[in-house]
Amino acid sequence: MNFYWSIVLYIFLHLFVFVGFAEETLPVCPARGIAVDGRLDEAAWGEAPCGSGFSLLAAQGGGASSVRTEFRVLTDGESLYFGVTCFEPSRSELRADLRGPDANPWRNDLVELFLAPTGVGDEYYQFALSAGGASWQQFFGEHGNIRPEPYFPEYSFATQIFDDRWELEARLPFTAFYLTPPGRWSGDWLANVTRHRCACTPEDSTWSPLSSSFHESDDFRHLAGVPLKPDRYDLLLKSAEFRQTGSTPEGYRGDVLVEIHANDAPPGDYRIRCGEREVLFKLQAGRNVVTLPRMTLPEGGRNLLRLEVTDAAGETVAARQYPVLVEPASVRLHFTRPQYGGNFYPGEDASRLEGWVEVFSDAPEVALEVGGACHVLCVQDRRAYFSVELAELPESLEIRVDGEQRCIVRRLPTARAWVRDGQLVVDGKPFFLLGWYGASGWKCSRAQRERYSTPAAKHPFNDREWINLEPSRLCDWDVEGEEMVLDRPPSARVLEAFRRAVAAAQDADGFLYYLCDEPECRGLSPIYLKHLYRFVKRLDPTRVVMIITREPLKYLECADILNPHPYLSPTVDEKGARHYHQTLAAAGDLYAAVEELHGPDKVLMATPQAFSYNFNNRNADFPTFDEFNASVWTAVCHGARGITPFIFYDHLSRPCTDVAADYVFTSLGRLAPVLAEAETLPLDCRSDGPVAARLCENGADRLLVACNLQNAPATVSCSAAALRETPRWQRFREAGEVAAHDAAIELELAPFQVVVLSSRKLDEGLPTLASVRQELARREAERSSRGNLLFGRGREVAVAFPPSRPYELCNAMEQQDKLFDGVLDAGAWLPMNVDGELWYELTLPPETKPFRRLRVWGAELAGLAVKFRSDVAEPWRDAPVLAATSQGRYCVEVECPEPQRVRCIRLEFRTGSKPELYELELLEQ
Repeated sequence: MNFYWSIVLYIFLHLFVFVGFAEETLPVCPARGIAVDGRLDEAAWGEAPCGSGFSLLAAQGGGASSVRTEFRVLTDGESLYFGVTCFEPSRSELRADLRGPDANPWRNDLVELFLAPTGVGDEYYQFALSAGGASWQQFFGEHGNIRPEPYFPEYSFATQIFDDRWELEARLPFTAFYLTPPGRWSGDWLANVTRHRCACTPEDSTWSPLSSSFHESDDFRHLAGVPLKPDRYDLLLKSAEFRQTGSTPEGYRGDVLVEIHANDAPPGDYRIRCGEREVLFKLQAGRNVVTLPRMTLPEGGRNLLRLEVTDAAGETVAARQYPVLVEPASVRLHFTRPQYGGNFYPGEDASRLEGWVEVFSDAPEVALEVGGACHVLCVQDRRAYFSVELAELPESLEIRVDGEQRCIVRRLPTARAWVRDGQLVVDGKPFFLLGWYGASGWKCSRAQRERYSTPAAKHPFNDREWINLEPSRLCDWDVEGEEMVLDRPPSARVLEAFRRAVAAAQDADGFLYYLCDEPECRGLSPIYLKHLYRFVKRLDPTRVVMIITREPLKYLECADILNPHPYLSPTVDEKGARHYHQTLAAAGDLYAAVEELHGPDKVLMATPQAFSYNFNNRNADFPTFDEFNASVWTAVCHGARGITPFIFYDHLSRPCTDVAADYVFTSLGRLAPVLAEAETLPLDCRSDGPVAARLCENGADRLLVACNLQNAPATVSCSAAALRETPRWQRFREAGEVAAHDAAIELELAPFQVVVLSSRKLDEGLPTLASVRQELARREAERSSRGNLLFGRGREVAVAFPPSRPYELCNAMEQQDKLFDGVLDAGAWLPMNVDGELWYELTLPPETKPFRRLRVWGAELAGLAVKFRSDVAEPWRDAPVLAATSQGRYCVEVECPEPQRVRCIRLEFRTGSKPELYELELLEQ
């Protein structure tokens, strides 16, 4: 009863809100005895407030819909219930002939539900439910730009068709919103309901007034009073992977490895069920991998498996379907010598070929043919090992298994880059990559480019230009939807484009091919990308291939360098509390999983976040100094051999990321000779919180790194035999030493603190961490104390400007953040290809204090004209200017004879100029 009374009390206390803003907010009411049968005849539906007033998109003329649509929302504390009534005067033209999840619901009359449980529009769910029973659903990130998950939740709905209407009843369990953890769950959701009508002239209508698309999530209306998500549902059935062991007439035999992530869900005994297979396991915080043994999957390609997790009481706490990929094979060839790429690289012993044949049948033996000589191998436990002496290895050698060509082994006298023992080798030497993903050539302001013409002018940087092989850039963007999402080899046009690109790069200095960016966000097939990877390696085995992905294990066989980017994506709520889209502990789990599986022929790197999602999330923040520093060292603790943070121009937008990047790059630049080919030593690390630690050595040098992965203090104890051999350790970039006692070191770590210890002093000449923090504090104080009346209030300022082609480099949300943040050289408005006059308008908050001075920071500001108006309805007037002076190359200051209280400001730029705006300041004096 407490739940129902809380709902009633909530509605009562906020009644004046719902009366005054009924068009904007709909309360969620208690559900009682709802049967999901498509008939909205339960009493609770009649008692709930109604959402109505559907309209057309503004781009389609706007105005009210030609037919009435209304809906209501209920909850029982475990699910949301939607009841939608679609009135239809042309009953005979209603389309409702499609059913099931495999049909296209948009060929029928349908309703779409858009829901953002965080209350922010950067992430949301979409459910498309047709009058006939067809369905489709999707989860969107980055305001709909990416689809980072094969989203298959469990929910139910039903429809009924009447003479004058059709009704939809849907139950969406909170477990269906499994991509939104309880910590980011709001009681006030952004939401929208839309309708597609086929009768007469087809018509699309929306409850939330929108401009040109149903995906304008920032403009969704609100659902109020949604219960918070219980912690017991904080489980994510993240992925499922098939490991083939054999084949039968019924399909392919093997084990299914299910990855389960738990944050606040209580640990303990749980069961996972898939079909008739059920496994008991103990859930722990963070990453869990559970094996479902002896599964048979019927088809090659993707098999949709239903996964369900129940707790000790038998309650379902997570359920979904997952498309498990089966890549059929009869045998697979694995080399241990050569260990990388199937080739012998400079300096490697090419006198012997070693490895094993993995066999997926009951065959007792296989035939291995090496350069025409046949070797019969006995199979035991599905493996047939071989060791073949090569008296003289020609430039290439054909390898066949059971008569079929499997690969070509080559001897390469020269190469730009290759992999050896999990290390990147460039020009014959171990290499620790210090680069940026997205360097200074894209959105850096002119002021920034003047200071730092290249990243190497700012801090250690040894990367070279990447050779881009993204198919969507070599061909057309439609190649992704046409073929890259399919589990098949690339088309001839894509392969030909790759041939041309590789040939054109013959004399390029770069040693790295970049194959794909975030393939998981667009559902790109790992089978397709593996074909491309192998094709590239056949064309040019002298360079390495890299992929940046949030799911490196899924694309393990698609690149040489696995470069995860588990961004923290920090946000700050209205109470000032800091939240993370992904915890650093989860990022550590991801790196650990790659470290365990990548083997000697793969290199682990990391792309930490050095930017803010302020362009699509009003609550987004930049990573702090400690968050960025810990993000990098977490990867290093798991053996990363390089970093490529994203993104160079944006890390300059805040002192915290700017100073942190310099600190990290100078630190890793000094330690790179050790880390490039360091061997990890055994280390026992125990702590009272999530901590990453690594002990490694290279020659006489040893490093011990400990990194706190949480925003809370932690105590860690590190013990190893090597600590007995090296009893005293130097604090890297900090004063003093740390002594080991009984082969152990005890450390007290502050939130996100990183401690680096070295066996000898390695930081000569580098600024200490204390002095770096002092510099950061000075710059932050300078940024926030300039006296700007609009500092930090950008979200309250409405901005307008002529559109750029083909898109805005910085959208309005990003401008609102960067124009009033105290950073005087970071690009906020960077217009390009604008027709007609260039201007920029600002509508200030009504309570803005009068100002005497206006400072405009930017580029090409000569001839700038400033206009004011006191009300949005008034005509523009020239600003009264006592003096206009240049304050250096990138600033113009306008002084008024007396304080100005204005509502709107317009900046007009000289014809033919190419201005940029960095900061706008209003000063009282």
